Amino acid sequence: MTQAARKNAGSWQQMLFAPTNVLRTQRGRRLAMALGGLAAMVLAAIQLWQQLRPHIAIQPEYLVASADMAITPPPEWIHSDVKAAAIRDAALPPKLSILDDRLSERISQAFLLNPWIARVEKVQTFYPARIQVNLIYRRPVAMVEVFGGLLPVDSDAVLLPTEDFSPAEAQHYPRIAGVQSSPLGPLGTAWGDPVVAAGAKLANLLASVWNDLELHRICEYQDHTGNGMRGSLELVTRGGTKFIWGAAPKQEGADEPSASRKLDRLLQWKHDGSLDSVSPADRDLRRSTSPASEIQTTPKN
Repeated sequence: MTQAARKNAGSWQQMLFAPTNVLRTQRGRRLAMALGGLAAMVLAAIQLWQQLRPHIAIQPEYLVASADMAITPPPEWIHSDVKAAAIRDAALPPKLSILDDRLSERISQAFLLNPWIARVEKVQTFYPARIQVNLIYRRPVAMVEVFGGLLPVDSDAVLLPTEDFSPAEAQHYPRIAGVQSSPLGPLGTAWGDPVVAAGAKLANLLASVWNDLELHRICEYQDHTGNGMRGSLELVTRGGTKFIWGAAPKQEGADEPSASRKLDRLLQWKHDGSLDSVSPADRDLRRSTSPASEIQTTPKN
């Protein structure tokens, strides 16, 4: 094919495909215009909603009385009104709107002001207007003996309100004795003393068997010179018998029996009689076996 022929053929091809290219360009333009129009409509709708939302949010069908919030029922050891305290202390308004963007945050902060609340799991809103607040409560595990009375703490040594406990109720809890410190912060914060922290963990472990074992106090273990052994605990029965427990649960050294093994020994001794009748040689629970059990006897011929 000559150069002139090839040139003419190329011109005819451009003419043949030109309508297709034009159609594609026109479709693209129409699609872009449609998408642009849709985006403009969405933006206009958002702006309109932002303007109308404050007025709609206060309509009766979107409002819930603060006192009508549903919360996880408090456990039996809490006698105060947790919900009323949260509303009062956080100065929540009488009516809450489920359309409030900050509603979950405001409610969570209100309940976290209460020392009984460990955490707020979830704040849910529903239509028709309803609010459900799922709460995790702290559980008391021990009473710390201080000058003038007893102060309750949970398993993390967080200080709890005393007004929820009658003197009779307080007597049923394990006691952490010999504490020389005072709480470092207000209610709802950790005591700040390693002895209290370790004692609270041990009290939590022994809570279900404390009364059955006839135990009375948890103290920091002191050696024969009267010096406290940092991180080591001692159990005292109601009869005054002392057992060297050792480290707090899950803080044992490599050569120390686990907390579960120590507890098994106490339960076995109680099953056999009384902890007060246990031989003094066996009262150091830090030992894997008691000295008495290590004595080997040689049979007579």
